[in-house]
Amino acid sequence: MSYKQGPYRQGDVFIIKTDEIPSNYQEVERDEESIVLAYGEATGHKHQIKSKNAILVKADNKIFLMVLKPVELIHEEHNKIELPVGNYQIINQRQYTPEGIINVAD
Repeated sequence: MSYKQGPYRQGDVFIIKTDEIPSNYQEVERDEESIVLAYGEATGHKHQIKSKNAILVKADNKIFLMVLKPVELIHEEHNKIELPVGNYQIINQRQYTPEGIINVAD
């Protein structure tokens, strides 16, 4: 696998490397065997990691990904992204609408 330095973006999911994850984190349950970073609202597609080499956690109202061995982030409509070992913060992109600020739907 070849890696480029982040940050990374796949559709409406933005991934930035972080030095540390708060110690009060709680693990997020997997969807079957996958870690899902975001669900598509209209298509049912998922930004997901089909590997046990990463852990998704929540802390302080933020989402983090701990990558223990290199993994691939996949989605049906985007190129895969190879993530190297490290800690990442996951940010779902948001946009302004007249009704208010909403998450970007992929």
